[in-house]
Amino acid sequence: MIDKKLQSWKVLPWWLRVNMLGIRKKRTVLWCEFIMIFTGFTYGILLQDSSTAAIMFFGVYVTSWLVRYGDKHHVW
Repeated sequence: MIDKKLQSWKVLPWWLRVNMLGIRKKRTVLWCEFIMIFTGFTYGILLQDSSTAAIMFFGVYVTSWLVRYGDKHHVW
């Protein structure tokens, strides 16, 4: 669970803190990542909309990068 009142949270980069607005647990971020993967495959394979699928997979990449960065800096 993220404690956003700690000094260690306040020294993190602004872009990480903005992306974690409303997020309290790592599980929430992982669910968002899973939903984007599912949506990307749905649009790419079933609906044949490659641009939306590419956007979803880019979102998955950014989200996974944020999770790794958070793990590295003990955000959770």
